[in-house]
Amino acid sequence: MSKTTQQQIKNKGKGNPNWKGGISSNKKEYKKNHYLKNKEKQLIESKKDYKNNPEQYKERSKLNYKNNKEKIKLNSSKWQKTEKGKEYKRKYNKIPENRKKETIREKTRRENEKKEKCIKCGNIGKTQFHHLEYEKDKFIELCLKCHKKEHNKQIISDGWIEIPELNILVEEEIHHKNKSYDDLVKEFGEEFLEENLPTYAEIQALRNLEHKGKYKLGLIDTWEFVKQEDEISKKNGRVARFVANSDYCDLGCYRNSGYSDSDLGVRFIKRKVSKEIKK
Repeated sequence: MSKTTQQQIKNKGKGNPNWKGGISSNKKEYKKNHYLKNKEKQLIESKKDYKNNPEQYKERSKLNYKNNKEKIKLNSSKWQKTEKGKEYKRKYNKIPENRKKETIREKTRRENEKKEKCIKCGNIGKTQFHHLEYEKDKFIELCLKCHKKEHNKQIISDGWIEIPELNILVEEEIHHKNKSYDDLVKEFGEEFLEENLPTYAEIQALRNLEHKGKYKLGLIDTWEFVKQEDEISKKNGRVARFVANSDYCDLGCYRNSGYSDSDLGVRFIKRKVSKEIKK
């Protein structure tokens, strides 16, 4: 190493009390100070990285969790005891529905002994209670992996509205904003989307019903995925989207399945009224 390079390294940390001639005397403290100093910049870079390479970002996150599982759990437990953590819990519990569900979950854990066997995959080990119906305290026992999958695919009954005029149930609000159609396929599956995405005609009919004051679905101003019924567009990899505001509505089929936007989301419908979902 040349003298010039050595001098540059020595000068790099000048002014930092933990920096001694190119070697930090307290690496942990130095990293902490560096993070705090560049926090906003790192967050921006992290969001940019996720947007450009979502799959790589997710893989790194999974690997990081796998390698630092106990540390992450410990930090999470510590954070919950901080003022920010307590404030978050207070805000969460201020919502009556959340408070009610948490009370039922605590009661279930207190009064029921786990068999430690997943009823979905049959694996024996650590399990969790998954509620099918909170009102009746109806639950099943699942392993962590199956529990996560169930929540990803589950359609929650509380957020549904029955539309007798169309003989369907529809989700009250759109969700999964800033997700592409490809992301939805990975999470829910192509078959699920084909069955549960609304058609343009169904969304248009729902918008007209809302305009008449019958329902509140947010369809006066919205942008959401609908079922692709045009075979030519489908063949060319184009995805259908319903866009509307107070002046007009339109069907767009010109973007591909990888496109996403912070305002673009999805809502599902059920064409056959389920007794389990019906209130």
